[in-house]
Amino acid sequence: MSLWRAQPARFLGALKPVAREPGSGDEIPFLKGGKRACLRCLLLIALGVALCAGAGCSGDGPAPDAGGGADVPRNTFAGEPFSPNDPYFPYDPTKPLHPGQWNLHNQAPRSIHYPATVAPNGHQTAEVTISNVGLDAHIVPVWSAGYTGRGIIIGILDNGVELGHPDLDIVRELSTGMDSKGIVAGQTGAHHDDSASHGTNVAGMAAAIGGNGIGVCGLAPHARIASVVVDNFTTIDEYCMHPPFVYWQAGLGWIDQMDSAALARLTSLGSAPVIQVKNSSSKTAQFVYPVDFSDTYSAFARTAANGMLFTQAAGNSRATEQQDANTSMEKTCPYVITVAAMGSDGRHALYSSFGSPVFVAVLSESAWWNLTHTPIAPYANGLGVSSTDRFGAPGNNYDSNGTAVFLPDLEDLAYTNQFDGTSAAAPSLAGMLAVAKQANPNLNLRMAKHLLARTSRVVDPDDRSSSSTWTVSDGRRQSGWQTNGAGFRFNPDYGFGLPDVTGLVSALLRTAYVTDETVHHTGLLTVPAPQQTIVGGDAAGSTRTVDITVPASVRQSLESVEVYVELTGQDRREVQVVLSKGTTSSRLLTPGNECGQSGLLVDDPNPSGGIAHFFLSNAFWGEDPDGTWSVTVCSPTGTHTANWLRWGIVLHMGELTFEGAGGKQTISARTVLGLSLNRSGTHLQVPSAKAVECAGDVQVNAGTLEVAGTLCNSSSVTVTRLDPTFSATTEALSYDRGVRVEIAGGLLTGSGTVIAPPGTDGRGGFFNTHGTVRPGQEDTVATLKLGSPSKVTSYFQGRDGTLTIDVHDPQSFGRLEVHGTMTLGGTLRVITADTANVLPGTRLENVVSAATVTGSFDTVWAAISGPPGLHWRPVVRSTGIDLVAEL
Repeated sequence: MSLWRAQPARFLGALKPVAREPGSGDEIPFLKGGKRACLRCLLLIALGVALCAGAGCSGDGPAPDAGGGADVPRNTFAGEPFSPNDPYFPYDPTKPLHPGQWNLHNQAPRSIHYPATVAPNGHQTAEVTISNVGLDAHIVPVWSAGYTGRGIIIGILDNGVELGHPDLDIVRELSTGMDSKGIVAGQTGAHHDDSASHGTNVAGMAAAIGGNGIGVCGLAPHARIASVVVDNFTTIDEYCMHPPFVYWQAGLGWIDQMDSAALARLTSLGSAPVIQVKNSSSKTAQFVYPVDFSDTYSAFARTAANGMLFTQAAGNSRATEQQDANTSMEKTCPYVITVAAMGSDGRHALYSSFGSPVFVAVLSESAWWNLTHTPIAPYANGLGVSSTDRFGAPGNNYDSNGTAVFLPDLEDLAYTNQFDGTSAAAPSLAGMLAVAKQANPNLNLRMAKHLLARTSRVVDPDDRSSSSTWTVSDGRRQSGWQTNGAGFRFNPDYGFGLPDVTGLVSALLRTAYVTDETVHHTGLLTVPAPQQTIVGGDAAGSTRTVDITVPASVRQSLESVEVYVELTGQDRREVQVVLSKGTTSSRLLTPGNECGQSGLLVDDPNPSGGIAHFFLSNAFWGEDPDGTWSVTVCSPTGTHTANWLRWGIVLHMGELTFEGAGGKQTISARTVLGLSLNRSGTHLQVPSAKAVECAGDVQVNAGTLEVAGTLCNSSSVTVTRLDPTFSATTEALSYDRGVRVEIAGGLLTGSGTVIAPPGTDGRGGFFNTHGTVRPGQEDTVATLKLGSPSKVTSYFQGRDGTLTIDVHDPQSFGRLEVHGTMTLGGTLRVITADTANVLPGTRLENVVSAATVTGSFDTVWAAISGPPGLHWRPVVRSTGIDLVAEL
């Protein structure tokens, strides 16, 4: 496994355990739980048919916009169906000034009229009618299926959370405060000052406790919160997200000092993350400030490789120097998910930062209309969102003078409906991902991105905003939503659109695997002297092209694309950068006066400082990486000269594979990040003479996994970082976490080898809990191996598991060879194809061999057709199992 500057996250996986009745019919489904469980199975089948018909089961292209009321199948990790009873959740027509939690489940009217109000302190609002187009997260069907984020911990990297809040389940032992160098400042996630309420607001959006009869409900109402205080800083460079905050409880150990020696001590991937999802809605460092981002980039990459998901607010900086998210270092990292904001009117929030790094847009308030000290602007036409708040005066429900602000707001001061910004949007996505990770614990960051790109909904389809409009180098004009060469629709205001939680989880539960990331880059390219000068006011500027042919060994479909640009000049605020290939173009940097402003933005402290920066684009997702790429640097409305010196392109590649509708699918990738089979019609094969490394767990819940070659755990990962000169620094990280192979309802068969060593954490091994293991291949007998002499893999068979042995004749029968201990339980089933030579007393030796065999089968199905009463009796020895024919 290898990667550029980083390594993506691990994929884990799971679904409802489905056993097979150990009788004559292999295809008779048997579910524990009676009729209720069988209904779950039918829902899974029905959903699979619907999704296959509507979303492209081949995985070759994007699914259509998600939506509708499809049922979500329950699986092993689903809890009881959830329905919120929280008083501020529903729209209450008797309290028209509170719209309910419309962003979760929109029950509010399509138009709400707010009268002019004057608060006791003199604050006032003008009369306004709020638009509500009916959008929400589409979360209710997922809750109804029992997915609420239970078992998931969400880290809130912010200014602290109210530790005693009754509507937040805070894990205090995982909460912490740190100083600007990342040194632990005490085991507390409380606020760094008495007036800070932001972290409490953020936490409630993600995981306010649902169903407890008080307050509000979060997107993941049963997830828990870890509070990490990160922004008690004094200088601008300290706002950069330092690596310790990213590493904290992410399964990679702890770095107590930010220096190279401490980073060098991080030499292995450890246990699974304790905090599985993290969100940052804090201020981030811009490229205009001299901050070294390389260590933070590696922190994002390593923790993503270890299975942690990270969501990042795009920023509330529209109409400022920071309006383009591509100027933020954190947001240009491929290993975070950058979240913009949109309002109830169905359009981007008037403050929301934008740009090609934005991945999705999540519902928040459109503008800060109800917090202004003067009559509101006429454009403010969106509903506010509700969340937890600090108690009393410190919260949003009070102003700085301790006097209740003007209506509308909530009666209980521990809550507010005046939270807003991308600060509210990002933790909402974190809550959605927590729900999804409960449904499939092997969800990783790159898989989440693939699924969000496929299932998010196009909103504001007629958008033609200046932030989504530019001229391409060939004279074409790009405006609004763009359909790229792979069929994905992208808009820099919205990314791939508004997430649909039901669509996300449904697609996740039919995902087979995501491949390991591969990377290809051009190296650092020099701009020839005649093309270096960028003249102010010249919209054409300078264009450089490069033909890229990716080697077959690493060639996959595109994910993110990074572009390095280095230039000097008198005013970088005037510069525009556009990346193009074929019919797809992406603006990487927006000039400061290109989004409706009358003049240049003035908050750049050093506009003549030039640019030496990696930009990020998601607009080419799914496309073929090969072809002619062009980068254009121009100054369409500028008045100064710039000099473009160097550039380079980095292609991140990988693919998502869905389970097929029928027939046999072959795993073509060398490395997959986990493996999951959830549909009864699926047949996935590791072909003979092929070794597939799996850097995550294997979960077979339905269908067939056939291993004819070798399926083994990935033992190492290489992290390569490139500096602006494109010189590489490579470090090897050992991967010694246990890989678990679980047959939880489907069939594992084959004539190859499955290797799942226990790992340093002891969690690895082969577990047949509710499924069937059947050595052989397509009705031919063969030996299936678990482990090897150097890589021990133990076998555990639970009381609902079945081991099936095929006997063609006394000289030809299936064998299971276990290089490790074998613990017996459940059912042994023997199928005899030819009984002519089976006589009483016939003995089949070493049907199963193992280092140590313990336990016994609960049930044996081993009748032999022929003389009445003839059957196979298993003889369990300390190192194996024989079969003896007896009357």
